Formats: sequence, structure tokens, C-alpha cells
Amino acid sequence: QVGIVSACDRRNGAAVQTDAKTSPANYGGALVDLDGRVWGVIVPLPGAGDEMAGIEWYDSGIGFAVTRDAIQRVIERLKQGETIEPGRLGIRVADTVEGRCRVAAIADRSPAKTAGVQAGDRIVSLNDKPVGDRSELLRRLSDWAVGETVRLGILRGDSATPQTFLVTLVRASDVGEFAEAATQPETETPAEPVPMPGDK
Repeated sequence: QVGIVSACDRRNGAAVQTDAKTSPANYGGALVDLDGRVWGVIVPLPGAGDEMAGIEWYDSGIGFAVTRDAIQRVIERLKQGETIEPGRLGIRVADTVEGRCRVAAIADRSPAKTAGVQAGDRIVSLNDKPVGDRSELLRRLSDWAVGETVRLGILRGDSATPQTFLVTLVRASDVGEFAEAATQPETETPAEPVPMPGDK
């Protein structure tokens, strides 16, 4: 372990990966190269939730730092004391037999419903990048926070041409009830917080 940056596009470009030793003791500290350039801020393993997250990876040569660009997205909100939370669409999703992600149900009060998303829609892209199954969609959505807007590419009915829907994410408490049962009980809202400095 010599401090090599082994990947620059983790978590959809939000984090870099390094074999420098990282632990809860230095979460929030800078990842700096030999020339004094700051690559990012050390964070728990992306997607993990508690203050000891990632400790089991300490001797494995895998550590993460959130990038400057990802921090810039929320820096003004952090300065104002806002806690950055993972955003919610207000949908339940299930996999299709083709391995795509289908909207199984929509909350009666949700940004997805406001944007015009409907049950039965198939989500084929997120922010103009193709998305496959439910698991991939959930993982990629976990990188986006309350108040941020995502672009969903959706196939509806027999159409072969995706429609684009802009959806501004909200807090879990701002999502209403689901009147329709989903094929799978899990929602699109993972439990893990967005890996941003200052997250509570």
C-alpha cells in the first residue's frame, strides 16, 4: 500500500479509490498527492451508513475520497448547515424478464408522480447514461441528494423511443403512501446516506 490512486470514477464519478490506508480516524481529511494537490476528502466506503463504515477494509488497500466536483455540488448547502440526505423519487421498482427496471408503483405524493412518471414505465437511463436492472438503478440513485434533479429516460407502452422526465428528489418524509402494491417490497430508496462530508 503506497498511496496509489487506482480508480477515478467510482460512484458515478463522485469518488476516487486509493490504496492509501483510510479509517474512521481520518474521515473528513484530505487525500493529497506528493505535489500537494488535493484529490478529494476521505469518506467511509460509499454507500455505508455508520461512523465505523469501511473499517473492515482498512488493511485491504481500498479507500475512498469524494471528489472536489461532488463536493462543489453541495458546498453552499453545507455552509448553511444543511444535512445532505439521499434523495427519493417516490417509486417502487422491479426487474423485468429482460433485465430492465420497471416502475411497479408510485406514491400518491411524490416527485415522480408530479413529473409524469407512471406505473409500468421502464427506466432505461439515469442522467443520460444507460441503466440496467433494479440494483443498478438503486446504487446510482444513492449518489444523488435531496434537492438535486435527475433525468430519467423512460420507455412507455410499446414505444421504442425513450421520453425524458426531470425529477427533483425529496426527503423520505415528503413521500406519500403507496396505494398500489409493488411486485417486490423494497423501494428505490436505499438506506445508505449519500457519501458527502458533513452528512449526519
